[in-house]
Amino acid sequence: MYKIQSVHIRGFWKSKILKVSFRDDVNILHGKNGSGKTTFINILNAVLSVDLEALADLAFDSITITLVDGTKRKTIRVNSRQIPERSYIEYNYKVSQKHFKVY
Repeated sequence: MYKIQSVHIRGFWKSKILKVSFRDDVNILHGKNGSGKTTFINILNAVLSVDLEALADLAFDSITITLVDGTKRKTIRVNSRQIPERSYIEYNYKVSQKHFKVY
């Protein structure tokens, strides 16, 4: 089973860069109220489940999720881009070497 090894978000809350590495056993997110714990989990969940409705409510420029299963490794990259003339956000998914666009 693949496990999340790391997450890198650019544009977290529009201007921040967030890098998180996960351990193999137990991981705990902690921080003050309003520090972004829930937002981080919501972005991670929305990206992994391709939940377009949730993604539209979450601000980020790009996210890279690295998954590992023993010696196997997969990378999920998602870039978001506002399309002003059409008033929607385009999400470009790259899962390992495969590309997908979702709107």
